[in-house]
Amino acid sequence: MKPYHASSHQLLLYLLNELSPGERKTVEDHLHRCRQCQHLMEREKSFLQTLNKQPRLEPNETLLRECRTRLRNRLREESIAKARKGFWVTIWEHIPSQIPTKQLATVTAIFLFGLILGRFLPHRSKDRGLSSREAVLALQSSLPIGNFRVIPSGERSGWVEIRFSTVQERILKGSLQNPDIQYALSYAMINEPRDNIRLRTIGLLKETPEDELVQEALIHTLKNDENPGVRLKAIKVLKTLPMNEGIKRILLYTLFKDPNSGIRIEATDALNRMADPEIRSILQNEAKEDEYIQALISSTKKEGPVSLSREM
Repeated sequence: MKPYHASSHQLLLYLLNELSPGERKTVEDHLHRCRQCQHLMEREKSFLQTLNKQPRLEPNETLLRECRTRLRNRLREESIAKARKGFWVTIWEHIPSQIPTKQLATVTAIFLFGLILGRFLPHRSKDRGLSSREAVLALQSSLPIGNFRVIPSGERSGWVEIRFSTVQERILKGSLQNPDIQYALSYAMINEPRDNIRLRTIGLLKETPEDELVQEALIHTLKNDENPGVRLKAIKVLKTLPMNEGIKRILLYTLFKDPNSGIRIEATDALNRMADPEIRSILQNEAKEDEYIQALISSTKKEGPVSLSREM
């Protein structure tokens, strides 16, 4: 009988912790008594260490988006093909082998009539979409998200419908107070590539800015969004909130780092309204080199200090 030895592939998977518990134990037991495989293990370990030292190449954003689109389309096609195949297999399995030809033709005609009728009759959204929880789980997964849409309800104020695609269409419906709705909108504010969608989500979430998740999304947007119009809308919503450490830090960051003078003025205005001596000192120092800040502080001095309670 040919003696067992672990292959390079098995040892590599072992080092990457990708083997099942049973396979892992088999490899470990063999390594205890086989010098040949121990030597091979050291080579694989050295290879991984060398690989980890190499600089990681970041994929081109356009190429990455194209790959995600292709993957999503391929998964959708395979999902549809599998569903169709399973459907017809199920149908034929339930047709008795001795059924008369005339009855079979009648059943087939009725089925086709129902199929055609179903395509033209309106469908309820609950039949087409998945549950809210499944939709949120899809957003939390690594699946590529496409065709994100936010549809305000024309019947109920403060209600929206959110639709997007992964392998299949997902639908979320509910109030802006619903945590699932807030999560989906916050996700779009950070991840959606289209400017108009990000602007729309900020406009909707300004109704519930006190939520911690919403605040984190607004802070992330103010710091990272490339569109100054989106950043401007985010800071205007943040200015309406009670000041906390997270908002204070992002306002200071915006004051010193944002390239847009209008957004820096908004940050200065929000900070200048705080009764905080440390912040006042920072603004005074910054005003020496920035005429916008200097003008704003001078204007505030003439009007008198504005308390935080008045701002709220």
